[in-house]
Amino acid sequence: IVFLAASVVINEDQAIADAGAQAPAPVLGQPSAQVTIHEYGDFLCPFCGRFARSVKPEIQERYIDTGLVKLAWHDITGHGQASVDTALAARCAGDQGRFWEYHDLLYRNQQTWGPSSNQVGAFLDYAEQLGLDRGDFRGCLNSDRHAELVTANMELARALGLPGTPAVLVGTGGGMSQRLPDYYFRTIQAAVDTLLSG
Repeated sequence: IVFLAASVVINEDQAIADAGAQAPAPVLGQPSAQVTIHEYGDFLCPFCGRFARSVKPEIQERYIDTGLVKLAWHDITGHGQASVDTALAARCAGDQGRFWEYHDLLYRNQQTWGPSSNQVGAFLDYAEQLGLDRGDFRGCLNSDRHAELVTANMELARALGLPGTPAVLVGTGGGMSQRLPDYYFRTIQAAVDTLLSG
């Protein structure tokens, strides 16, 4: 395998062991896809928003929709309690099978709810827009159902030594992944194409 000059090879299995818990990730795409792109992101991170609105659609069209690649999401909560609350809201939407739709809605409206003093109200509105059961969603938000999972994702990011958000890793399984130097489509495309051709 040929890696890009500024990329770093990471042993994810060791990092998961170091973190003490595996942090299951919502996955977009076919489970059998040959390549996995791991995004470590924060819903309050403006660069993550840019990735979600401009890079993810290209990845989805070229690789995910064709069954070649799957995208896995890992929570990083680097902007305090608001980041934690948002990660929990997305996981609650995931309980009703709508994680990725909620993810996209959060990023599409990041400038609206991010600075809002009523984030919970915005989260409930988005759940309603997606047709989620409002009572179940509110109950989940008011619980600590996903708190350990979100914490485990943060611990995994620390164990991987990720420098910031968004962090993008690409791999084919077996524990070894390549941390890319940036989140631009051309960088991801080069790494993915190399793995697919190998």
